[in-house]
Amino acid sequence: MEGKTQEIKYAVKDSVFTLLFSDIENVRKLYQSLHNDAEQYEATDFKIVTLENAIINGQYNDLGFTVKDRLIILVEAQSTFNPNMGVRLLMYIAKSYHDYIVENKLNIFGERLIKLPMPEFIVVYSGTAKQNVNEIRLSDCFEAGTTTNIELIVKVIKKDNVKSGILQEYLSFCDMYNINVKGKKTAAERLSELRQVIRECINNDILREFFKKHQKEVEDMMMTVIPPEQALEFIKLEEY
Repeated sequence: MEGKTQEIKYAVKDSVFTLLFSDIENVRKLYQSLHNDAEQYEATDFKIVTLENAIINGQYNDLGFTVKDRLIILVEAQSTFNPNMGVRLLMYIAKSYHDYIVENKLNIFGERLIKLPMPEFIVVYSGTAKQNVNEIRLSDCFEAGTTTNIELIVKVIKKDNVKSGILQEYLSFCDMYNINVKGKKTAAERLSELRQVIRECINNDILREFFKKHQKEVEDMMMTVIPPEQALEFIKLEEY
């Protein structure tokens, strides 16, 4: 129960991430934060393939996108560090490849070798707890001392290892949110502080165009975040 209520409690930052990267131009900028060859791609070369999400605790990723037919990148935004992302992203990439194979009518039972986009896995960590981990491996979940013929490596991006670009701006917003908004007791206090954070972001060129366009939506996210007590009731109903 505790993990599920935390997931809802931090929904504002996660929701901003989802809204921010529902825009294909911002997806291109995200790729630019990760790779040095972004100039050779147009916005039309990117396609969002995020798996359908659930309201409370669905087993789905925050962002998935392809770069032509060369790369498929899955990105998770997290306020609470999760060492099990190797396992979760293994499940996400399997479903993403299934959808890609179906959409492109690839024959996995034929005699010709099919071609799939190369996968890349990213966790964007915006929490307040100090984390020294720069990557998560699927093999960390296996019994110690055993050898394995399957591996999946997740790159962990934090504010201290991304210096510029849209990810740095998003993490700067999250820092301001953690300092000024998180912990305020009343909805009115949280909303007032959130508005101040958004003003500072606009004035300091931190996701400026995004907040100028979507400020009301972000404020609405704040007001519709489910309190932990209500979340428990929803979870109990769901499990029932």
